[in-house]
Amino acid sequence: MWTSNPVADAAMHDRELEEALEDYPVCDRCGEQIYPGENVYDIDGELWCEHCMDNARAAIETWMDARRGI
Repeated sequence: MWTSNPVADAAMHDRELEEALEDYPVCDRCGEQIYPGENVYDIDGELWCEHCMDNARAAIETWMDARRGI
């Protein structure tokens, strides 16, 4: 509901956005919120965001390359 007070309306809108953000899952690795449209991965019951999954993939590839002597 909007009022004739734009400052109060902006504050109310900010509170509504903050409340909506609380409903989104949080990455268990980095603590960042995972928003709709972003990939989320369940790894043994932990929720991982795309960024953390990419970092894990890169670390595994680096480890595998080192094992192969590349």
